[in-house]
Amino acid sequence: MLARLVSIFGLFTAFVGAPQPLAAQDFITVFATALERIAFAGLSLSAMNCSQRLECQTGRGHDMGMLVAFKGTLIDRGRGTGAKRIMDAHPKRGEFIQRLTGWEQVEPGTLTLDHAVPLPLPALRDVSPLGEEPDDLLLNLNASDAQIAKKRGSPKYYGAVASARSGRRRVVLSQQPRPAVGHRLEIIGNVFLRTALQVVTGDIIHIEIFNADDWRQLPADLI
Repeated sequence: MLARLVSIFGLFTAFVGAPQPLAAQDFITVFATALERIAFAGLSLSAMNCSQRLECQTGRGHDMGMLVAFKGTLIDRGRGTGAKRIMDAHPKRGEFIQRLTGWEQVEPGTLTLDHAVPLPLPALRDVSPLGEEPDDLLLNLNASDAQIAKKRGSPKYYGAVASARSGRRRVVLSQQPRPAVGHRLEIIGNVFLRTALQVVTGDIIHIEIFNADDWRQLPADLI
């Protein structure tokens, strides 16, 4: 316990300098600032490590076209939720993703990551996707699904790499222009991603978005 406190104190002083006598409210403000800086440094380090791993695996590093790095917490939205149900009922969505990716199959459904950092929509604003789903791709939706689809807009699909525990895989990030929850990420794979990435609900998953051409050159399994 003492060693952990010493470590936290060391990080605190590294980011904000040696402590001075502070009022309680001032201390809270300074400590919150330090935590923000530590979190940002951790996210930057994750992106740097990704580039280094890719250099070992492909012979290329920073020029591989990684554009944005996210992290989020895996949540369980229960069985029968929208993404899997829609893909099972409307195989044209899976076929469209297959054409974008060159995958032989698409696993129905998504992994949902909550509390994504940074916020997805602003971070992806200037990133070119693999493709955007046509408005008329899904036909014969029931009234409720059709209303939701119109409200959320057609999703764009981005080439990405998901990292967690000892697993790393190429995935596709699905992003609606008007999502129900702004800080969530939805990722799609060509295999069952919970098994491939060895993750359970509550795990942190890192997502790196790549230039489309470079993403297509990556091996499917980056372990």
